[in-house]
Amino acid sequence: MTGDPVNLDPERVRAAFDESPQVLALLDAQDLRVVALNRACRRLVGDGPLGRSLTEWRQPAGRQLLARCEEARDRAEAVHAPAWRFDRAGADGVRGQVWLDVTVTPLLEDGTCWALLGSARDVTDLVGTAGPAVADQDRADGRLVAHVQDAVLPAGLPVPQGVRLAARYLLAPDDLGCGGDWFDAVPLPHGGVALVVGDVVGHGVDAAVLMGELKVLFEQAVHPDGDLTTALDTLERHARRAPEARAATVCAARLDRSSRVLEYVTAGHPPPVLVSATGEVEYLPPSGAGPLASGLPHRTARRQLRTGDVVLLHSDGLVGRPGRSPAQNTVDLLRAASDACRTASDEPVVDRVCRVVLDRLTAASGYEDDITLLAVQVVPDLAPLALRLPAEPTTVRAARASLDDWLAPLGVSTADRTGLQQALGELLTNVVEHAYVAGGAGRTVSVDVRLTDDGVVELDVADTGAWRDPQPSERGRGLSMARQFLDELSVDPGASGTVARGRQRITHPAALLRGASTASGRAGWRSRGRVDVLDDAVHLGGPVDYESAEDLRAALARASLGGVRAVTVDLTEAELLCSAAVQALYDARASGTVGLVAPFGSPAQRVLDLVGLPYEQR
Repeated sequence: MTGDPVNLDPERVRAAFDESPQVLALLDAQDLRVVALNRACRRLVGDGPLGRSLTEWRQPAGRQLLARCEEARDRAEAVHAPAWRFDRAGADGVRGQVWLDVTVTPLLEDGTCWALLGSARDVTDLVGTAGPAVADQDRADGRLVAHVQDAVLPAGLPVPQGVRLAARYLLAPDDLGCGGDWFDAVPLPHGGVALVVGDVVGHGVDAAVLMGELKVLFEQAVHPDGDLTTALDTLERHARRAPEARAATVCAARLDRSSRVLEYVTAGHPPPVLVSATGEVEYLPPSGAGPLASGLPHRTARRQLRTGDVVLLHSDGLVGRPGRSPAQNTVDLLRAASDACRTASDEPVVDRVCRVVLDRLTAASGYEDDITLLAVQVVPDLAPLALRLPAEPTTVRAARASLDDWLAPLGVSTADRTGLQQALGELLTNVVEHAYVAGGAGRTVSVDVRLTDDGVVELDVADTGAWRDPQPSERGRGLSMARQFLDELSVDPGASGTVARGRQRITHPAALLRGASTASGRAGWRSRGRVDVLDDAVHLGGPVDYESAEDLRAALARASLGGVRAVTVDLTEAELLCSAAVQALYDARASGTVGLVAPFGSPAQRVLDLVGLPYEQR
């Protein structure tokens, strides 16, 4: 039986769409602009998304939803995504979080997708019934994201000649909302550095793993010659094979040291900010490239830089802060970067720019997404350090002080600085003790230190004495310890003297933050090591070097009453532990009455592990 045909008047169709109990949204297929929301959808998300593209929607699942819509459009197939979390900010004034099962269906005409229909079912109650198991899994996923980021993101940045770098990475306040941002800096063989900041679609464990893949691919592709197009093409091929990498954005740059030309590409990502030495600030023009797998060519742009200029790459979490329009966020960013460059302080300019921009902007509005800042500055080349000193015990401390002054403007990490100081001390001590055993005039030692184009410190210690192989009665640990504290060490004895040449790639710490900044101070290499005896305990502080070693021997003998009383040696505040001091500890432990204490991560712990001396961690 048939009745009258259904009245398909457009107004009735719109009414049916609006009154549907299911959450519905209609999007234009070309620019993914939201053209209609029904009442159930407006109750959840409000009217804010109307007329705007999904690329502007700042929701926990916004980037994932964008990728699923593009997938449904391009494949002309419906795509289902179960249990996504959304922030509720609906027209009814009720706020909170909801979980939705979402399906994106392409609407086709002659095989071409002209619109997308998004439908969703509220499954918040079902997710809630999972109870503690869901919460425990969420916490476990959050910890896993943090572990992946710690393993993948660089803890230190290279220090090439003529370039200074700084980075700050702030994780999203919600553990499950983080994991999409990544950055890297790659020193180039012929001078200069390649930089990259990227943002992958989604958050959580999958996003953290994906960012690791993209970082490794970029480093491998860009390192031989710094070619950005080759590197981006490599990421593009990966994104085409891996749907989860679609729509990831990247800003990559190459700074050539000799020409001081910055070449950059903005693949769907915010362009770099340029701050002059006098504080003038601007966004560089976008290069015109699109996100990964967009099919758009990876065009590059160029800008000539001057000494003192700072270039700042950042992720969109910095300009997408809550409660602020994109235009106001941009103004805030430019003003903060300019103020940081205009402010005089002892802090390196690149570090100050990253710190001031991040602290000021997040303090004003809070933040919802990961935030990444990577800054590079053009600086004058660092002149080599050349010392000609008498081969005497006091030379060791004087040379370390000079090396400390030379390293200071580089902002070298504590581990690298300690390693170089340890190695220099051991090599100099070896000259003082063994090169001139016959005495006489001309007892000198030369120290030459230089920074290479790709960020390696080369250290030469030379004498004009005679080489002697260590005797069984002698310590013989100095060269072994120096070798362990350097990437490379070669010793070349000859008729006119001996040259010890070491190489160490140095880094500047990157600040990987979880809601609070961290800071570390410089160790003082000028002072003599401190050896304090308190009853049955010996406390070491500062650089316990060649000159302090005899003080340590005397203190151990006094505290142990000549080796009959148990003594604890606390190395918590020891900033350096030379081989002569290590030998004193070995000899004291032979009596069976001396125990050592060294905190985890301390310079002393590294040395004790290296030489195999047992100790207690505190």
